[in-house]
Amino acid sequence: MSAALCIMPAAVCWVADQYRRSDRADKATKLYGRVMAEYPDTEYAMWSRLGLVILDIHAAQDDTAPDVNDAVDGLIADFNDQPELANAIFQVGEEYYNMAFVDPNICQEIKSQEHLNKAKDVWEKVIAQCPQSRSIGLQHAHYFTAVCYRRLGQYEDALAHYQNVVDNWPDYQYAWSAQYLVGSCYENLKKSGSLPASEASLKIEQSYKIVVEKYPDYPLVANACMKLSDMHLKRGELVEAGEYFELFLEKAHPCDTRREVVEARLERLVEKLTGEAK
Repeated sequence: MSAALCIMPAAVCWVADQYRRSDRADKATKLYGRVMAEYPDTEYAMWSRLGLVILDIHAAQDDTAPDVNDAVDGLIADFNDQPELANAIFQVGEEYYNMAFVDPNICQEIKSQEHLNKAKDVWEKVIAQCPQSRSIGLQHAHYFTAVCYRRLGQYEDALAHYQNVVDNWPDYQYAWSAQYLVGSCYENLKKSGSLPASEASLKIEQSYKIVVEKYPDYPLVANACMKLSDMHLKRGELVEAGEYFELFLEKAHPCDTRREVVEARLERLVEKLTGEAK
């Protein structure tokens, strides 16, 4: 299809999206249907089908999560040649994910584990059906599936997906977070007794060291420094602990409320080290 002919389905699909987002479902449905009928072999037919699936999700009651497995399977079957398929399916799961929280802009307090599970299930379809996709949707699917598992307290499953992210896409936009949360998952597995303490402790330390060394300018590096300094203190490794305290002060936000405590701890540490040297 020529560039000129592509303008029409793209424009109609865009207008339909605006209607959907402004809760004018009838108008959105008609326009999505037009794109699918008149341009069935274009990517815009896929995006239009996606729009209809999202409308179905929001048409349900607030306390229910409709089953759109058949719709997602249909998207996969009918548009498997589309390079952005993984991204399209990811957006289905994203709708469930946003509905799982009291405030979708913060995503902290969960109001519906059912919606969280639905999001996870959709994203696992992305992972299973689009394993070779170059779309950002596949990377997002691995990362946010891990987020769901961690929120649900299933740390082994979360760990597997976070590790997949850092192993395969070290430059992914949330790889720094995935690496930090690898350490967090190991901490939870250690607390639950799912891993021997010695094995878990080694993995925890390795994970946070990678955060500091590989993602030094990203958020959470200050948290990793705190974790590492505490580990070294427990082993009596005062010099190493002091180095991480100093790095924390370098990396932490100026308004970080922990700065004063760390400064005091570092001062006591220096006094102890200089006293021992005498």
